[in-house]
Parts: sequence; C-alpha cells; structure tokens
Amino acid sequence: MRIASAENASIELSLAKECVVENGYCWWGTGDKATMESEIIVRTIGVSEQFYGIMGVIELVAAANIPQSDFISNRPKNTPYFPEKKTWSQYYKVTSVKSEIIPRKRLLYAKTMEELSPYQLYANTRVILTNTD
Repeated sequence: MRIASAENASIELSLAKECVVENGYCWWGTGDKATMESEIIVRTIGVSEQFYGIMGVIELVAAANIPQSDFISNRPKNTPYFPEKKTWSQYYKVTSVKSEIIPRKRLLYAKTMEELSPYQLYANTRVILTNTD
C-alpha cells in the first residue's frame, strides 16, 4: 500500500467512488514518481493524524497513453478537483473506493515496520495498515 495526497481527501474520494459506481473505474492523477500498487491510502495535504480512505487500483498509466474520450468519460464531472484537462503525468485506474477515517497510528512505515511518523507522510511512501486502533 502506498500514500497519495489530496487537497480534500474526503470529498475527492467521494467523487471518485461515485465515478467508479457509475462507470466501473475512475482516473486519479498522480506525479511522475508514483509507482504501481494495488491499494492507495489517501490523506489530505496538511492533515497528519488521519487518512480518509483506500482506493483499489488495477493500473498506472502515463497521461499521454489515455485517450481523451476515455479520460473525460471516467472522471467526476463539474468539479475543480478533477479537471477535464490532464494536469498530472500519470493516472491510477481506480476500480474501488472505501471511504473511512483511518488514524495514522494504524500505519507502519514499510521499511522499518515502525509506526508512521508525521515526517513520513509523503506521496508514494510505502506503508502497512495494521488491524488495531
């Protein structure tokens, strides 16, 4: 599982979930250093104590390789969080979204297996979700 950052994670996840329910998948933008992972846990930039949900991902695609019609059809409509123009270098193909508040203390930094600190909350950081609160 890897971290993704959003401007407003709860709203963006809700919009992505609606898109997935309606279309089967949704394109979620990410930077050029992102790597493929089947689960992406999403946080709001500036919020260090919790995450807002988990996305199931089946593919990571370069923006240039997504046909514009596919891109527009599989994005939430009429929202500044999901512009019709490709503004990211890559996009996750999201097929499921589970919205839930997940305290940071439930996450371990994958390299050390120690509790994730506020200083490790970077996009693409690999983490492990524990079952305990």
